[in-house]
Amino acid sequence: MAPGHLRLSLHIPILTILLLLKTGNCCFTRIFCFGDSISDTGNYLKSIGDSYNPVSNLPYGETYFGRPTGRYSDGRLILDFIAEAYGLPFIPPYLSGESTENFLHGVNFAVAGATALDNSFFESMGIKVSWTNYLLGAQLEWFKKLLPSIFEEPGCDSSVLSSALFVVGEIGGNDYNHPFFEGRTLDEVRTFVPDVIRAISLTIHVRILFLFLGIVSTFIVSSL
Repeated sequence: MAPGHLRLSLHIPILTILLLLKTGNCCFTRIFCFGDSISDTGNYLKSIGDSYNPVSNLPYGETYFGRPTGRYSDGRLILDFIAEAYGLPFIPPYLSGESTENFLHGVNFAVAGATALDNSFFESMGIKVSWTNYLLGAQLEWFKKLLPSIFEEPGCDSSVLSSALFVVGEIGGNDYNHPFFEGRTLDEVRTFVPDVIRAISLTIHVRILFLFLGIVSTFIVSSL
């Protein structure tokens, strides 16, 4: 990745937080997050079961939680700071195995290693797929699957999402990282860009559909 692109990607989380904190008097009661390791609060670790992964050991989590939590950080993530800014508890990962009652303030669907494109795309390019199957499309399906149970909560209907914040990203970086690790050239990986943008746009369009239905108030998009 070019140095200029790296600087831009590092600025995106800061800009995201500033945008959120300047949304006026809006009071979010739930957060739904989609993305990769920058937002993952434990889904990937839960998905691999007893398999070894460095994120299950210190120093991950040591500076805030005092133990590994599945976050790819020694402390909190941007998503955690966003939740704190709105007086919400940390958003639990979808694969935590918790009941719907524990998702009262939202759910985190982000999974480390996730790409915006389906694995079939990379397989068609002759790229060996060795990362998670829980890609952006799969995360969206998790959300759709969870919605009915949210609407069944006492006193809730579709309007309950009118105070929900949707965080889409960071997502897209691994669509380039994984092929690079397989030895693909920059020129070849550049050809993936339109497909990555299309995949992310499709997810955003689903949120816009909810917006027109009057059940979603705000969403933030963060992508490399």
